[in-house]
Amino acid sequence: MLSFITSARGDLTETMTLATDLERAGQDAADPQLTSWGFQVRAYAQLEIGPLDEVISNMRQGVDLAGKIHAWDNFLFLSSLLGKALVCQGRL
Repeated sequence: MLSFITSARGDLTETMTLATDLERAGQDAADPQLTSWGFQVRAYAQLEIGPLDEVISNMRQGVDLAGKIHAWDNFLFLSSLLGKALVCQGRL
């Protein structure tokens, strides 16, 4: 929730820090749900700062992970952001 606030305030550096912390904690604890949340936070922050090729690559990793663990809320949110990135790139 904090990441939505930092993003809304335009503090994308802090949002990216939170994403990195979530991903690291998820990897350290072998918790794919937490890692998936990190990808989700990273996705909406990166969508604002780019570059889009990197954003799309990271989002695809997040979508794949969310699908594997059946975290459908994360899957849908990341898929919608992926679609937005592809539209911005003119590929969808």
